[in-house]
Amino acid sequence: MVSGWMLLIFIGLCLFKAPIAFSMLIAALAGILLKGDIPITALHTHIIDGINKFDYLAIPFFIMAAFVMNRGGIT
Repeated sequence: MVSGWMLLIFIGLCLFKAPIAFSMLIAALAGILLKGDIPITALHTHIIDGINKFDYLAIPFFIMAAFVMNRGGIT
């Protein structure tokens, strides 16, 4: 049930032309608060732990590589 609310919040914020990153952050925070099993004082550690995943580092690097290849005329 919480994931449905998170999806609605995310889509609603995207429809109001909020940046995707902020929409994801606000939807995730709303989901954590709606679920209620994580104390509010521990939110920052859960956010940092989620960002510190090694796999997520590949996403900005792929975007940067695509930008460099596009500017260089390779694509």
